[in-house]
Amino acid sequence: WSLESSKSDGALQLAGALYIFWEFRGARSESRKWLEDALALSEREQSKKAAAGNYIPTDTEKAQRAKALIGVTWFQFATLNLSNAHKTVEESLRLWRELGNTWWMALALEHIGFILILEGDVQRGRARLEEAVSLAREVEDPWPLVVCLNRLGEQLVGVDVARARQILEEAVAGARRVGDKNVFSYGLRALGSVYLAEGNLTTAARITERALAEACAMGSTFNVLTASFQLVVISCFQNDP
Repeated sequence: WSLESSKSDGALQLAGALYIFWEFRGARSESRKWLEDALALSEREQSKKAAAGNYIPTDTEKAQRAKALIGVTWFQFATLNLSNAHKTVEESLRLWRELGNTWWMALALEHIGFILILEGDVQRGRARLEEAVSLAREVEDPWPLVVCLNRLGEQLVGVDVARARQILEEAVAGARRVGDKNVFSYGLRALGSVYLAEGNLTTAARITERALAEACAMGSTFNVLTASFQLVVISCFQNDP
């Protein structure tokens, strides 16, 4: 209705609010459609206003656009369109910096850090993740800190196992307090990879099974996939075909 009625504010607000739900449920094609359509409508409306002269986007408009851009980043990342994903999330980060919104700055930096690592720039990627964690600690809401800790800890498993364990244990404890089973499942699976790296296969399997159970209970497609795959790897090391 918002799109058909040319009300981009409502369309962006809804799509931006729902993209995390779509991502965890694996509805990426639906996410892409609504986010791209809402952004396109917003850009057309803003172009008309700019042509009329003296148009300056409001903070609300900037925030809606920045949030939708992060949602688009998830889809671009999922389809391995890393170059566009990087550009999109950098634009989102610029807007959040203008708004002084630390909560979303931390999440955007977490996205950028992970994309940089996948692009092969590991050192800069980890630096971005460290920055994301530092910013997230300034936020009263613990959720972004849990997300950023999960990502940083996971990236450190092959580099500094002891620190990875410390970070992921903090993340899992935080997720339990927050009550978010999606990030709890993700953190458990990542912590299981620490025990796998240490050769403690029994504990790795137990923790990853718990991660899988939590993911299944929430219907989190991505977490089900990654936990299942990790259990396959553990079974291989256990010589259990």
